[in-house]
This record gives sequence, C-alpha cells and structure tokens, in this order.
Amino acid sequence: MSSRFFAAGYSDSDLSSSDEELDSEFESEQSSDSGIDFSEDDEDASDYEQQPQEDRPNLSNVPSRFLRTAGSDSDSDSSDDDSRRVVKSAKTKRLEEVQEIVESIETAKMVNEWSIILTEFDKLIRLVTRHAAQDGLYPAFIQCISELDEDAKEAAKSDDRKSMNATLAKALNTIRNRLKKVMRTYESEIEKYRKDPDGYLNGTAATSTPQPEQTAQQQQHQPIDDEGFTVVSKDGKAKAITTEYVLQTLRTVIESRGKRNIDRAAQIKTLEDLRSKVGSAYQRIRVLQVLIACRFDMINVTANYMPIAPWKTAVTELGELLGELENAPHIVVAEGVEAYDDDSKDPEPNENGIVFINGSVTSFIERLDDEFTKSLQYIDPHSTEYVERLKDEPSLYQLLIRGQLYIESVNQSKNLYGLLVRRLEHIYFKSEEIVKPYEVAAWSKIPEGGRFGDSKITPRIFDSSKFVLHELIKQLCAPLYEQDDNVLRTKAMLFQVYSYALHNHYYKVRTLFLMSHVQSSISNADVGVQVLYNRTLVQIGFCAFRKGLIAEAQQCLQEVCGSGRTKELLAQGSLIQRYPQNAGEPETVDTQRFIPFHMHINLELLECVYLTSSMIIETPILAAAGSNTDNKRKPLISRPFRRLLDHHDRQVFVGPPENMRDYVMQAAKALASGDWRKSKDFICAIKIWDLMPESEKIKEMLGTKLQEEGLRTYIFTYASLYEAITLDTLATLFDLSVSKVTSIISKVIYDDEIAAALDQQTNSLIFRKGFEVTPLQSFALALADKAAQLSDLNERQTQQSQGGRYDRDDKRGNYRAGNQRARTVKA
Repeated sequence: MSSRFFAAGYSDSDLSSSDEELDSEFESEQSSDSGIDFSEDDEDASDYEQQPQEDRPNLSNVPSRFLRTAGSDSDSDSSDDDSRRVVKSAKTKRLEEVQEIVESIETAKMVNEWSIILTEFDKLIRLVTRHAAQDGLYPAFIQCISELDEDAKEAAKSDDRKSMNATLAKALNTIRNRLKKVMRTYESEIEKYRKDPDGYLNGTAATSTPQPEQTAQQQQHQPIDDEGFTVVSKDGKAKAITTEYVLQTLRTVIESRGKRNIDRAAQIKTLEDLRSKVGSAYQRIRVLQVLIACRFDMINVTANYMPIAPWKTAVTELGELLGELENAPHIVVAEGVEAYDDDSKDPEPNENGIVFINGSVTSFIERLDDEFTKSLQYIDPHSTEYVERLKDEPSLYQLLIRGQLYIESVNQSKNLYGLLVRRLEHIYFKSEEIVKPYEVAAWSKIPEGGRFGDSKITPRIFDSSKFVLHELIKQLCAPLYEQDDNVLRTKAMLFQVYSYALHNHYYKVRTLFLMSHVQSSISNADVGVQVLYNRTLVQIGFCAFRKGLIAEAQQCLQEVCGSGRTKELLAQGSLIQRYPQNAGEPETVDTQRFIPFHMHINLELLECVYLTSSMIIETPILAAAGSNTDNKRKPLISRPFRRLLDHHDRQVFVGPPENMRDYVMQAAKALASGDWRKSKDFICAIKIWDLMPESEKIKEMLGTKLQEEGLRTYIFTYASLYEAITLDTLATLFDLSVSKVTSIISKVIYDDEIAAALDQQTNSLIFRKGFEVTPLQSFALALADKAAQLSDLNERQTQQSQGGRYDRDDKRGNYRAGNQRARTVKA
C-alpha cells in the first residue's frame, strides 16, 4: 500500500528503491512512534483518503526516472553536459522534501490560504512520522510548527477572521486543533527552539540537515534580493523583477477582475509587494490604481458597506497615488485614454511630453465617499463605533480637496463638478466653528508652491480668523451655477440657501430662494434633491423663527410638518408599514435613501417650533371666531394644531404637562383666557429650546410675541363684556407701552376684526354693541341649528317609511306620491 504523500508528488524520491524499503519498514510504526492521534479531525482531512482504490494513481505504471529523462529531457541533457551531476542519498531527498513543504506553507501563509496550509501540514506530519525513527527530528519541521502556531493564533484574533469564507475558517480551526496535539508531542524540542532559534538550527544543521551541493551553474544564476522579496518561477528558480514582469502581472490581475474563484487576497498581497519594489513612477501609479480597484472588489456582495480597515487602507493608498501624480507632472490619469498594450517597457511620452494613463482619480474618491456614507447609514448611531467612524471624515475631506486640486491642474472640468458637490455635501449643514478646523487641517497638509499648491476656485486659507463659511460655499457654488445641468444648479442653490439660513441671513435666503423658482419644478426632481429641498425649507423656517417672523416660519414649516410624513420627507426614517415587506425584498434601498444620523434635524425641535408658531397665530383667530358666527372668519391655519387642541379640550381631566405637546396646549389655553404670563411660563419651560443657538434671546422674543397676541386674544374674547376700556389698563395687563397698545388696537380696528373705535380724548377703546354675540348666544344659535336639522331628518325618515317622497323645495312640508303627480303639478 503506497502512502498518500508518494501518490501526490511523483518526485525522484518517491520512486527510489530506498524510499520504498523504508516505507514498508516503518509503515506499521506510523501511529505508535508519533504519539499523535488525529482521529477527531478526520472529517476535515483531505478527500484523498476517501477515494476508492481504483481512483488512486498507480505507481507501478509510472516509468522510471531514467526512462522519462531519456525521452523528454534530451535537450536539457545536451545543454547541461558541462554541469556536474550530484548523486543524492534518500535521506537528503527526504530533507529536501521537508524543506519544500515548509516553503509551501510559508508561501501560503503570506496570502492567508489556510486550506493549502492544512493540506501541506498533513503531508509534513505524515512524512516526519514515517521517518522520525530513522532520520530524527528535522529542525525545519520544529521551526515550521512553532511559527505556524503563532501565525494561527494571530490570524484567529485578527479582524481578517470576520471576512474569511467558510472554507478558510474551517481550515484554520482544524489547523489550530491539530497544532495543539503536535505541540504537546514535541513540547521539549519546541522549547529549545524558542529559547535560542539560531543556536538550535545551527547546532542541529551539521548533524541532521546536510545540504546538497550546488553546481556552479546554479550558484551563478541564483538571484539575491537584499530586501527579502524574490519572484519564484514554476521550476523553482528565482527571477528578477523587471518591467515586463510588473506589467504582465498587472494585466493578469486586471483581466481576472469580475471572474469567479479568484483569490483576491493573494492578488492584493502580490500588488502590495510589487508597490515597494517597482522602480519607475509609471509603474508605481499603475500598481496603486490596480491595488485600490482590487480593494473595492474585495467587498462582499452581501455586505452593506466596505469594512473600515480596508477603507482606511484605500484612503492611504489613494493619498499615495495623488502624491505620485504630484511628483510626476508628466503623467496624467484621465478617462477615455487608449490602454497601453506593450508589456515589455514603459510607454513613451507624446509630443507634449505627457504620458496618459487610462483611469479616474475622481471615481476612486467618489467610491470612498459613498462607502463612508453607507457605513454611517448602517452603524448604530448611538454606539461609540459611530463616533469613531466620524473621526475618519477629515481624512476623506482632505482627499476631496487634493482631488479637486489635481483635477484643476490637469484641466478636467468634467470631473471637477462632482467633487465640488461632494465637498459641499460635507460642509453645508455644519456651522462655521466646525468647518474651520476641517479646512485649516486639510490645507496644512498640502505643501505650498507645489503642483497642487493652490486652487483657483477656493484659495488657500492663510489666516483662519478671516475664514467665513458662507463665502466658501459661495465660491464652491459659483462654477456649478454656470453649468447646463439643472440638477447641479438646483443643488448649488439649495446648499447656499441652507448655509445662509443656518447663519441667520434670512433676507438673503428669501431673495435667492424666490428668484430660483425652484418651488415650481421640485416635484419633478430626483428623490435626493427633494430631500435637500425639504431640509432647506425647514432651515429657512428656523431662521425666520429666530428672527421673530412667526408667520413666515409657520408658512415654511407647514408643507413639511402638516403632511404627517415628516420623517419620510426629511429622509430620517420611514413610517411603520401597515403591511410587512416581502421576505425576499431587500431593505437596503430604503436605508440608503436615509441621510446619516449626524445630519438629522431634531424632529422634536421642529415640531415644537411649528406648534408654537401655530399657537401664536391660531389662538387670536379662534378667539375672534368664537364671537362671530361668520364661517369666513375661521381660516384653518394649522390642521395638526387644531386636532391636538380639540383632543385636549375633550379630556375630562387635564393633568400637569408631561411632554412638549402638553406644554404647548396648556400655553394655548392660558393665552386664550388672556393670561399671557402663564402661557409664557409654559412655553419657556420646554427644554428643547436649549438646542437652538441663543436660546435666551428666543425665549425673550417669544415672551414679547405672547404679550402682543395675548392682547389681541383678550380683546376678541371679552369685547362683548365691555363698553369701553382705557389703553392704560390694557398696557398694565399685558406689560406693554401705551404706544404699542395703540398700534396693536389700531391695526385690529383697521382690519375690521372688532367693531370699536379709539377715543383720543379719554385715551380709551369704545366698543359698539349689536354686532357681537356672547359665547352663550353662540352656543344657543348652534343648538338651534342642530335641533332644526334633527327635526328635518326625522320627518324625512318618517315619510320614507310610508312610501312617499319628501319634496325639499316645498317649504310647507307637503309630500308627493309619485312622479306622475309631480308632472301634473308642473303642467
């Protein structure tokens, strides 16, 4: 019975007579001499042991070494006549075989191919077990299992473990389990090696590891690499790294992209080694291009976003790529360039001294930006991981600036506008205090006077004290306004308006927003543009509210808050679905439409501003409608506010306020009764105001508005109870000056909201009777109307039960028996 090792190799040592004798002699001692039992790991072993006997290769049919050499290697024999042949013993051959297996394991460890390592490890254990009694322990074997144990432990703890497929993970676990048993068996030898590795290897090399002699020809052609990196060909001979090898390797990697069963990790490892070995700038740029593209190919299809560690590595490599382009001004990366097909040498510059490389720096930056955004969309925003992820934004923002500078330097305006939009997306919603460190840190890492030293669009920041955010945004938006693309122009306008509104430039906002006429065409825009429009509209409402323009603020917020779908319109979440999604329908599409958490507008603050503005506007209107039966005097300003107020009025018992809505409703009821101080206390007790800048000024502004609207509400509510009231009394009640009270009363009279007049001699307000009804009279009239309607409905039901038809036009309540009588009467 031939062993698995001999069936797999077909080497010279496999076919030697001495090996066959030793195999037959020690075959029975394999398990007893080793002391290693792998019975628990038989499931994970190679499939070779499970093959039928007839499927295994037959060594008896293999021709001898001399016959095979005579027929196939005649040319090589003639070329090696002058070389000295070396006769190797069986022990030397086995030692070489051990060394080959160890080298295979080391090569597989470089690319984390644990399935290959498992196969080679099994071969090594079987070989050592068979010949341990005759040859002793090989030092290379002890060194291999010691280092393999450390590498396996490190791989199990590393972050790459999560990205392993099932096959590699299973192989790694199997190796770790088997290594535990091997380490226990050879524990003493491993301890000797770890105490003094060099001494152990040198001390045993003279007696146990004889090296075969090398011919002069082998010594002459053996390449030496001072840095430890050597390319090995299929025949085991090392070859130097040449331009042809680099370009052919890149072509092989590029052609394998998109294909199945390709080891991407091994390709990345090869490219990483090449990056530090290539000589010319052209080759370094090409290697970095392919390396970054391969990192994007490594993203799992089922993954929601690119893992953070590879993302950071790609950012670093893209920075190196931009650095290479800066140091090599004769090389330009551009799209649509004809690919260079000659793999024997670097391309020659054209008549202008420029070497073009097909590719796109912009696409790499945009892809990194997209992966960064997707990671923020899927990471739990309340975890520390989200905060740590946000710390990576400055490095990405610096890449955006460097990419913009490069595109400007090579005059690729087509790709410039996309980078400008992405740069705006990172800063338009932030305050000046946050963006200033971003800009200063990014420009500080870009050397002055270089190829990327300055920008024509956004000049370098020399004095941070003179930095103004909305001026920077204006500079970034200026080139976008000149484009024919309506989407770019709309986004630029909304970015600029949002920034102006954030910094309280309301009248600039109003002018720019109305001149754009974006309201008429926003319904036909993309979802992302509509979300940006809604966010801008909310920010304009906040700006107007901070300025004390309550009516304008309520009007801006009405479109978003009055729809009942605030979260959806702002892309901050979706409503609870009435019917669940299909089991096979992915949710990633909806999630990717949501904006990251740190960009969210506080929905409670938004609702508080909207309800407070609606309360200040609606309360006087409701008071005026209570003393006037004309339905035209009851305009509906805010349906959500009316609905909440009706629900509050229907409650039998009203306890103390517990949330923001309760505070606003209690303030509205107090304002309706004319108690503006109590209303102000309720409004100012809302803690959400602290989230707005200058919250104390906002509370003072709200107190003033409540005084003024409280005066109007008081007049509408109690006008029927007064014949006259002095202005001094009103000024005392609402803590206003007489001139302010006069101004408010005059406007109310001018708008024909009350039937009254100002008497300048007595400085009082005189009401004219006969035009107003009291609340009791209003309720009585409403009750009479409902009673009449109920009586009319009762009579119609009675006649329908008798078979007649009620004539609505008959004021006397007569009934007609049928259509014939109706035609007779008409005739």
